[in-house]
Amino acid sequence: MRYFFYIGGNDSADTARIVYELAKRNNYELRVFHVPKTIDNDLRVHDHCPGYGSAAKFVASAMMGDNYDNKSLPGIKINIIMGRNAGFLTAASILARQREGTGRI
Repeated sequence: MRYFFYIGGNDSADTARIVYELAKRNNYELRVFHVPKTIDNDLRVHDHCPGYGSAAKFVASAMMGDNYDNKSLPGIKINIIMGRNAGFLTAASILARQREGTGRI
């Protein structure tokens, strides 16, 4: 094995670094690549990661589906959207809000 691709966020990037350093220390020729795939907004040297768009779309879709369930039940439901510096996900949830009666955002 000469090429190692590790997909993930900060912890995966650190693991890729460790694997590279171990290979180098043992004189093993290995190319190590970290492929960012995260919704967190704190990877160094990146302005965004591929996970942004799909995460935002998922949140909007989930909130739309959740809204249909909530209309049939009494009370209030609070959804919590988590992720470091991931306020854009909460902002994306507004896409689920539709104007009454129009079916449009």
